[in-house]
Amino acid sequence: MKSPDGSLAFKWVFLYLSVPLVLWAIVSGPDPLGHLQRLINFNSLLIILAATGLFAIALLKLKLPELIFNPPEFLECQYGGWYDLTSGRLRDTGVGRYAAISVIIALSGLWRPRWRPVWIFVLATSMALLLFSGARGAFGGIVPGMGLVVLANGGKKAVIAGVAVIILLTPLALSTGAHRTFINNCIFSGLITPPIGLITPPIGLITPPKGNAQVADPAPVPATEQAQGLPSEVSEEPATTQKPLFQTELYPPEYLFGVVPKSFFRFTGRAAVWVDGLRLIKDSPVIGYGFHADRLLLNTHMHNSVMQALIQTGLLGTLLFISAMVMGWVLLLKNLRNLGRFPSEQKQLVIQAGGILAFLTVRSFPESTGAFFGVDWLILAPILLYLYTVNFPRREPKT
Repeated sequence: MKSPDGSLAFKWVFLYLSVPLVLWAIVSGPDPLGHLQRLINFNSLLIILAATGLFAIALLKLKLPELIFNPPEFLECQYGGWYDLTSGRLRDTGVGRYAAISVIIALSGLWRPRWRPVWIFVLATSMALLLFSGARGAFGGIVPGMGLVVLANGGKKAVIAGVAVIILLTPLALSTGAHRTFINNCIFSGLITPPIGLITPPIGLITPPKGNAQVADPAPVPATEQAQGLPSEVSEEPATTQKPLFQTELYPPEYLFGVVPKSFFRFTGRAAVWVDGLRLIKDSPVIGYGFHADRLLLNTHMHNSVMQALIQTGLLGTLLFISAMVMGWVLLLKNLRNLGRFPSEQKQLVIQAGGILAFLTVRSFPESTGAFFGVDWLILAPILLYLYTVNFPRREPKT
């Protein structure tokens, strides 16, 4: 109704609705819980195979072997270069998503007696792939996802063991500076180290003015622009009276609580896109502008599930979307409190589904998880339906 390209919007509506329609068809037949279990297990297998395949490609085509033989460099979270390797078809954030979900699945599998060596291998390779991707959104989501899996499986003992490990590893991290390396290069990458070129050159590397020409002090180079490099002409005589051309001291990073750079809260430009989206939604607050509206009207991606829902479906669709996510969490917590009543296989699947739900929920802040047709939606939708079905099993009529 409001989309500037109705046919394109209809295409994405059809794709998005195809997922719940297929799921509805699955649970309409006999043994809906069994069908959902097999579907989720099949999805998990595909994700593990994808992560394993990407790990193999990184070994053969990218510089992952260099990091494996020098493990401390993993903490530098150097981007893997997937975008260039695949000609823009796959980004590092996408690789991080597959790796993180594979980590959660493998971690959950450690509590299953069968195939434990396989789960250890998948866990190790997926974690290496995750660090190699440098995907900050995946880093944020993997923490609650893994925490939920460990806590639900191990209970108080797992908490005590986790605290003990942290106490033992903290002095090692502090003494080696590993924690700062990870924080600066993985969490706050590009926000603390000044951009290339914004470095004060040594005095004497700048050509002094000739004759009586008056040279005004150079204007500060904006921190958001890449410097063009030093002048090609240099002088062997020191120019002690001339100010350096580039001064990083003019742009010291501002910190919140002395730890978090304030520029972090721009979320690599996402905040500006969200502001543009809020301005746009004022003209169609109830039904939005249809699917793909962010690309059509703003020529960008919203990178936030709630904002994606707002600009596409307005308040009407956003309230339904948020309600579904909240209901999923309510059902998950209820199921976790009653884990003892589930058979072993269902118990492990509930925990695994909870870990993935935690990861996707956190990832929905920097990405449009679940609010757009894509891999996230294909993973999230079956999990939400499974948590409902396992909580309200359908009773088959007696014959």
